[in-house]
Amino acid sequence: MDTDQSSSTTATPQEVKKRSPRDMLWLCFCGLGVTLLLYVLSSGPFWMLVDNKVIPVGTSGYNAGQMLYWPFEVACQNPSLRKPLFIYWHLWAPRLYDTKQTPAQQ
Repeated sequence: MDTDQSSSTTATPQEVKKRSPRDMLWLCFCGLGVTLLLYVLSSGPFWMLVDNKVIPVGTSGYNAGQMLYWPFEVACQNPSLRKPLFIYWHLWAPRLYDTKQTPAQQ
């Protein structure tokens, strides 16, 4: 068995490529985008729990969710954002949100 030290798979410190600041900036932007996407998508399960009365209206859990998702109340004032949000929420909580972009009547 012949072992050749030059064919080693470990990189020496001179061979390691350092990330440029531009690469780190793109990595931060992508991380921020994924975080915002997960934040928006997490609103659906919250409304499902409210719809199924796992989180009753008026409780501290409901109030915490209202505080966490208050930006969506502001976003729903814009008709171009209201439609996709209500369609998404209707998938999770059809009794709370109808497809006509208005909260469903209880």
